[in-house]
Amino acid sequence: MANMKQADGKWTEAEKAGNQRPGGGSTAAGGADKGSSVGTGTAAARSIYDQAKETAGQAYEVAADKATTKLEETKTDISGGLASVAGSVRQVSDNLRGPEMQDHISQFTARYSELAAKKIENAAGYLERTNVREMYTDLENFARRNPAVYIGGAFALGLIAARFLKSGTEGLSDQPATPPAPRGHIDGQAVISPV
Repeated sequence: MANMKQADGKWTEAEKAGNQRPGGGSTAAGGADKGSSVGTGTAAARSIYDQAKETAGQAYEVAADKATTKLEETKTDISGGLASVAGSVRQVSDNLRGPEMQDHISQFTARYSELAAKKIENAAGYLERTNVREMYTDLENFARRNPAVYIGGAFALGLIAARFLKSGTEGLSDQPATPPAPRGHIDGQAVISPV
């Protein structure tokens, strides 16, 4: 049995020893052909995979750079807006401290308006001096330290965004809004209904 071919086409011991393939061909000439085409196909597939990976990496870098640039521009605009709001809140605080405002409520409001103005100025300063990557790292660290606050804040922002988007689509209806006809009227005609 060692020198015979098996019925399923596998090599026998004699064929293995003599480098013979089932059917009589030798691996020295015929096997190299098959192995070389498999190797070439694998090399071509690897090359295509590497090119696709490199192209995807380059596309990701370009998209990330564009997004970072846009975020930096937006961050600068927001920072300027916050500085303006802080100035307005500080002006309200100064007005509430004027000589004509001597009651306790005005003084209390002025004190907290000043505190709010300082906090808004701090936020504006943070946006000015921190780049987007540092902000992302700070947000990650905050989320790790305070997961409940982070999730609650994300939920609140989601609700606000949904409300904002919903309110923007209400006025975009194709049909003009017509009020319903009053009860007992059809097309402007009064209808008397039997009682």
